[in-house]
Amino acid sequence: ETDEFVIDVIQRSGFATKETVSVSQDREPPAIVLDTPPPTVTAVEWLPLRGRAAGATSLAINGQPVQLMGEEFDQTVTLASGRNTIELIATDLVGNRRVDSFDVQLDQDPPQLLSHDVSPAEAHGGEPVRIEVRASDPSGLRKAAAFRLRVGDQDYADFLELGGESNSYRKTILLPRDATGRVTLREVEIEDYAGNKARFTFDK
Repeated sequence: ETDEFVIDVIQRSGFATKETVSVSQDREPPAIVLDTPPPTVTAVEWLPLRGRAAGATSLAINGQPVQLMGEEFDQTVTLASGRNTIELIATDLVGNRRVDSFDVQLDQDPPQLLSHDVSPAEAHGGEPVRIEVRASDPSGLRKAAAFRLRVGDQDYADFLELGGESNSYRKTILLPRDATGRVTLREVEIEDYAGNKARFTFDK
């Protein structure tokens, strides 16, 4: 916003002149633009933050001053386990401030197995077998989990699917007629949204 002021200058001799002075007001805060959107969940404790603070003369991340190279910045933040709030404050020459913040969850722990169940426990050939595995993870579980089932002396590999409940995987498979004997879940691999994997083996 620019305002113009007219100044009358009158000398002792009575000679008068007019001067026009323009005064600009800057109320627009700097803009903070990151090169890469930050993840909501990660398994890596170092979070690189690169980008531009357009129009800023200073930048702070979580209260710590960050060196600006022109308008560019490149800073790495160390995350703690759990939820981390990252706050960026950019300030321009006349004191306008832009505050941007976001949350990043650091999860370095693999999913935890709660329970597993296979029914029936004995197959006579040609019947459906139902597998259910329950797990938990603060980051959320991936939609599919690889598993291996043994029926008698034969192994079958497939994927469990996460059901309506956020921590329950289920699958029903139809066994071939020659698949007979004891039914056991041999192995299941579960992954969370941070990329942590856990492989559970049973009944060795």
